[in-house]
Amino acid sequence: MLKIADEMGPVSMNTVACRNERSTRTLDAVRELAPKIRAASDEIEQGRRLPLHLVEQMQRAGVSGPV
Repeated sequence: MLKIADEMGPVSMNTVACRNERSTRTLDAVRELAPKIRAASDEIEQGRRLPLHLVEQMQRAGVSGPV
């Protein structure tokens, strides 16, 4: 494993660390949204879609749309 890390170099390792940190922040932000999503469950069920205010909050949290 260390040999692979040496071959990747410091720039690649920094990129991996940045991705992990960004993923952790995104996951934390999404976890904070969970109560709001649960509170909107009736609206979500009736409309069969996420309300725009939740979509906007998810985007701000770093959640991307469909690929």
